[in-house]
Amino acid sequence: MQSSDAPSHIVHAPQQRRRDGHAELTMRGLIIGILITLVFTAANVYFGLKAGLTFST
Repeated sequence: MQSSDAPSHIVHAPQQRRRDGHAELTMRGLIIGILITLVFTAANVYFGLKAGLTFST
C-alpha cells in the first residue's frame, strides 16, 4: 500500500489553447466595451455631482 492519498495513475496534462479561429479581442467587443465604459462613467459623474460628492469634499 502507498502512504500518499493521491492516486499515482493520474497524469496531469496542461490545457492547450483551442485553435478554432475565434478571436478573443474583436473590434465589435472593443467598441461595445468603450461605449459601456462611457455610459457608466457619465452616470457616475452625473450622480456624483447631483449628490454633491466632488473631490473637494
